[in-house]
Amino acid sequence: MGYYRQALREALDLGVIALALYIVAAVGEVQVKMGRYVDGARLLGLAFTHPARTADIQSDLEHVIVQLRTALTECQIEEAIRQGKKLDFAAVTSKDFDLRETERNHLPYSVNKLEKFC
Repeated sequence: MGYYRQALREALDLGVIALALYIVAAVGEVQVKMGRYVDGARLLGLAFTHPARTADIQSDLEHVIVQLRTALTECQIEEAIRQGKKLDFAAVTSKDFDLRETERNHLPYSVNKLEKFC
């Protein structure tokens, strides 16, 4: 994650929010590959729905949603993406991608409670 943190810092320092969102989505893909499906879906939700997003973010990373379908129900994916949409971009990116800290402080629902929405 070190290179992602560095790239994120540089994108933010340059004010290239679209690139920073792409990096957030890429970290979401890494989370999915590590088996942290809900965390990954939440980051994708943030990147896919942010007003400064570009079309290439979703088109390049849509395959991650397909991967998520092997681990989560469609309802769980949709709920995690909705939760990601509620994330504060500045809060997520200001902590050097300490995802555990971001989850504790900014997500209204825990991973275990995702099922109650579906």
